[in-house]
Amino acid sequence: MDNAKVPPTRLVEHDGALDLLLDDLLAEATAPIVDRVAETPPLNSDVEAPITRPAAGDTHNDVVPTLCPPWALQPFRVLLFRVGGQRFAMPLVLLSSVALMPPRLHELPSGPDWELGIARLRDLSVVIADLGGLLGIATACEAPRYLLLVGEGRTAVACDQFEDAVLIETDQVRWPRGARVQPWLAGLLTCQMCVLIDPLVVEEKIRHG
Repeated sequence: MDNAKVPPTRLVEHDGALDLLLDDLLAEATAPIVDRVAETPPLNSDVEAPITRPAAGDTHNDVVPTLCPPWALQPFRVLLFRVGGQRFAMPLVLLSSVALMPPRLHELPSGPDWELGIARLRDLSVVIADLGGLLGIATACEAPRYLLLVGEGRTAVACDQFEDAVLIETDQVRWPRGARVQPWLAGLLTCQMCVLIDPLVVEEKIRHG
């Protein structure tokens, strides 16, 4: 096993790349999220389209078509990010924006366990959630640095770092068959080996607990 340390210059380049990515995403997020969602059907839309069907002549009744949302019938971009040691992805088209974690959060004593606090961002009061606690999965931020704002920008989840924004083909996702066991789980990115999270379900869980 190679135990050689990563040169400091590589670390600097990596941090610089993340900063550039953040700047690009913030620039792309100037358009209202309501307009973008209106143009693109949401992940949990009732009009999800089948992308695989039983072969002709197949007599097995237990074969269920694989479903994917209409916006994913064409290549789409996702933002890869990390919460603790786990990697996740969200579709950029359904993100409101991204932001730096504010230095201070206003904590409400009666808030749920997953609620990290409330921050004032862009003249809006934003409820910030711990993703692991919110979804009931075993992961937590080690050093929260960024926020992913979902919905209309009044709700967000914290993450430790962004990795990249990548283009995904429809056949690179393992889509659910039939009803989802976990509504927030949109699919599995097979190349990146991480789950694709539905931001609209995340927003609803933050708003309604």
